[in-house]
Amino acid sequence: MRGTDGRLLTRFLDYTDDDTVQVHDLLHVRGTDSDWELRTSSCPKLRPGPAWLADQCRDAGLEVRRAVPGPRGLQLLHAVKPGT
Repeated sequence: MRGTDGRLLTRFLDYTDDDTVQVHDLLHVRGTDSDWELRTSSCPKLRPGPAWLADQCRDAGLEVRRAVPGPRGLQLLHAVKPGT
């Protein structure tokens, strides 16, 4: 949850299958009359596996320097053009 005095954002995730997550945003915005207005949105996001993503980088000619688990379930991937 994020917010300021006039905005409050709540985001939640709906894991629809192994490859997709639906991201939902609920944004409350305070109007000029101090009433709150709710704005909602939702969009699907791909969830590629870390090994698959590293392989795609290699197939594209990149050098994978690091592919490791990161904090809070994140994956860290560092890939560069060869010679850089």
